[in-house]
Amino acid sequence: MGCNISKVMKVRANHKDDETNGGRKKNYRLQTKQRESESKNKEIHNAETENRNLEKNEEMLKTETSFPELKEKQELRTMKKGEATPKTQEVEEMNIDLNDTSLTKAATKIQASFRGHKVRKEIKNQEEGCKELHLNKQEFVNEELDLTDPELMKAATKIQATFRGYQTRRNIIDQEKDEK
Repeated sequence: MGCNISKVMKVRANHKDDETNGGRKKNYRLQTKQRESESKNKEIHNAETENRNLEKNEEMLKTETSFPELKEKQELRTMKKGEATPKTQEVEEMNIDLNDTSLTKAATKIQASFRGHKVRKEIKNQEEGCKELHLNKQEFVNEELDLTDPELMKAATKIQATFRGYQTRRNIIDQEKDEK
């Protein structure tokens, strides 16, 4: 019987080894399948992105052909970005009579409306600044002042003395003008 037990033990040990090896093999298979599915997903995503880009390019070409102004704007943008200028750039000469009165009036009207826009914007900004100053003034007025503060008394005396000196000098200048 002892021999049978050792055989059973060996079979169990081999079975455990098979289970662990089988488990490892299963894990390996799962990991390979996951990698394969991830790579397929990436390929599908890349293909979808490429299709979207192609569709966008086709749409852009349709709009460019229907609107030549857009093509010119895009060329200007690429030139601003520092890219090489397109070799097949078409140059159109515009024949404009600069002495045409209707064009002069139109240009004047455009300039006047823009200047008006600028002035209205500045006035709006100034009004907002004045509102802020007014609020700050109200806060300052609402503060209670200590009228017995010696520094406040010195400041008031200095302001009064400065104004009285200005008033006296102005009176002297006025008297000299009257004498002449």
